[in-house]
Amino acid sequence: MTNIKEAMERAETFRDFLNERGNWTGPVSTPQLATMVEGAEIIDELLSALRAVSPKPIEEAPKHEELLVYREDAGWLIAEHTCVSAYLSDAEAEMSEFSEDELQEDDWWCFTRDGLDRLSNSGDPTHFIPLDALPKPEGGE
Repeated sequence: MTNIKEAMERAETFRDFLNERGNWTGPVSTPQLATMVEGAEIIDELLSALRAVSPKPIEEAPKHEELLVYREDAGWLIAEHTCVSAYLSDAEAEMSEFSEDELQEDDWWCFTRDGLDRLSNSGDPTHFIPLDALPKPEGGE
């Protein structure tokens, strides 16, 4: 089975071929030409959709937004690059073991069955996908 990256490369090559044929003045009928142009446009739409759900380097991840992140040892997790104070009330922050600087320091955080976990304790994620880029289930809102 072809992986997404290979499929995207093959689709881009085919799209480029269709676009070149669309600009070609050889013996191609108007309906054939229209079909090729439409095919190239459909491929562009599919490539855009694939790029949206393809993992991106973690360095490009936005802060203060929940994301689907990947870590080699843990697989895919929902996490956020933010400060721990975003998860704590003022009272909880005062009672916590964190210093004032640590409360404001950005890091990768996620919720586990044990509660809030700092991902950098065992390694930062390497890739991410925005949650809103993931496909919705059929019939889902």
